[in-house]
Amino acid sequence: MMQYYVIQVYSGYEDKTKKELEEYIHNSGLQQYFGNILIPSKQTKVDNRTKIERFYPGYIFLQMEKNEKTLGLLNQLKKTKKFIEKPISDNELKKVLDVAETGAYLSSEDYSIGDKIRIVEGPFQNFFGNVEEVKLNQKVRARISIFGRDTSVVLNYNQIEKVL
Repeated sequence: MMQYYVIQVYSGYEDKTKKELEEYIHNSGLQQYFGNILIPSKQTKVDNRTKIERFYPGYIFLQMEKNEKTLGLLNQLKKTKKFIEKPISDNELKKVLDVAETGAYLSSEDYSIGDKIRIVEGPFQNFFGNVEEVKLNQKVRARISIFGRDTSVVLNYNQIEKVL
């Protein structure tokens, strides 16, 4: 039975790793064990250039049937950090697919000014702060303390969680 799994890759190498994976699958003749390969992102125009914004930088979502052959193929990939062996749940998959379709993070949380938050992802992981401003496109401006100095940072909803 095919399920979705997550491959953690070096940030910036998502497309190269996806292309390499597709070539390996084709060359090995194991197409029947693999389905979709997703890199949720959106393209935007900035100063007459096309910019690709990754919603989950450093991650590839792979639909496959887990067995010795498929795991052996994944071990051959370059620029990968880790294969997460537990399949993602249907609920998590729905969030990933919604982000891929709509191009926006979906969150069950609503944040308001003054909310205490914990950063769960990114360079400020495990820092605590307070929401200063709620922005459009699922972002907040929060004030955190770095080396004893208050600093204002902009974070995506998927990088934070409310502290009760």
